[in-house]
Amino acid sequence: MARFRLPASVKVGSLTYAVKVVTRLDEDKGRWGEADHRACEIRICEGLSERRALETFAHELLHCIAEERGIRLKEHDCDQLAAGIAAVAVDNGWRMGT
Repeated sequence: MARFRLPASVKVGSLTYAVKVVTRLDEDKGRWGEADHRACEIRICEGLSERRALETFAHELLHCIAEERGIRLKEHDCDQLAAGIAAVAVDNGWRMGT
């Protein structure tokens, strides 16, 4: 598997979201990531496996895209789509970041 690294930022529509690895999330409820649309940040918990970090990043990115496009996605939808995106990325050897 190609090494996956989180990008420093990602552009979604007219907004650029900073991507940050954090030690814990605000109001941590067993989550691995969060998208803060007001601060334009995607936060991912440190210490995740590469696969889990990829799935979590894809999940939070889907929230950002949905917000920008005015689409309502349920958590389950984001979970399933993110797992599918991660699988395609891994199976095809795609890399992100530097």
